[in-house]
Amino acid sequence: MPTFISNSEAETRQIAADFARSANSKIPVFVCLYGNLGSGKTVFTKGIAEGLGIPAAQIKSPTYTFVRQYRHGKIHFYHFDFYRIEDTDDLMAQDLLEIFSQKNAFIVIEWPEKVAGLIPSNHRAVRFSYKSDNQRTIIFDS
Repeated sequence: MPTFISNSEAETRQIAADFARSANSKIPVFVCLYGNLGSGKTVFTKGIAEGLGIPAAQIKSPTYTFVRQYRHGKIHFYHFDFYRIEDTDDLMAQDLLEIFSQKNAFIVIEWPEKVAGLIPSNHRAVRFSYKSDNQRTIIFDS
């Protein structure tokens, strides 16, 4: 399992951008981000966007909207945040499965444990933890 120690938001974004560039050729891509509040998940998502050619400044947390969609060329970039979800209803599950079935999608999911039964089995998991005030450990599950 590749493990990184990030000492800043810029380093976290760079790790994510490098990952996005390497994973981009394997579209569709599903990335599940695990970690406590403030552990770097949204910063990492901004880095993925940068790696895909989308300016990080455009990326906003979808905590209250659940999803934000961006497009760069043929790639549809979806950023989900399920922190506030208690349960998925049938309509939401159907919408998610439709998005998850797109062939040209790069999908990032924060708090994926809230919708675990809907996540495709071919997803990549990235785990975040605090090492110190300015450091985070980022672990890519294989």
